[in-house]
Amino acid sequence: MAYVYTDGVNTAKPAGSDTANVDDDMRAIKLAYNERLNDVLGVTWASDDPVLPSKIKGVADFYGTGKQAVQAVVDLGNITGTVAIDFDVRGNYIKATLTGNVTFTVSNMRPGTTYVLILVQDGTGGRTITWPSGIRWPGGTAPTFNTTANRVSLVSIVPFSSTIGLAFFGGTNFNVS
Repeated sequence: MAYVYTDGVNTAKPAGSDTANVDDDMRAIKLAYNERLNDVLGVTWASDDPVLPSKIKGVADFYGTGKQAVQAVVDLGNITGTVAIDFDVRGNYIKATLTGNVTFTVSNMRPGTTYVLILVQDGTGGRTITWPSGIRWPGGTAPTFNTTANRVSLVSIVPFSSTIGLAFFGGTNFNVS
């Protein structure tokens, strides 16, 4: 057992204490911290579980400020045809494998956040993307994405409003296989 002192951490038990009291104090602090996180994040887990980011799923919004605690990459799996992305449901980081040509629609963009799309060409490649009119690119034209099989392209979208997103091409031709 390690103990925290004002001058550092060591294994010497504090004078006048016993291990049970110190352990109880630490447990009480951990439980109070978890209860506060439960209130703020709106998540529920067993009261004596440690605070683990893996326990928090999806977007955790602090009092509607748009500030997020933890965000996982949501994998849409294989996609083709018209694909609707509701950012309230899907979150900020989305990965998808294109198995056919894709036309995206988007909804619930929130100014003050950034969304990242990780787009993977399948083993065949040659898949194209059509973007909705609300996604605006520098110069007014979407860039040409690499359509080589198994290559990855990154797109960042910064909402200007709830219906207009400013899109930036983060790169293409990443080889992650």
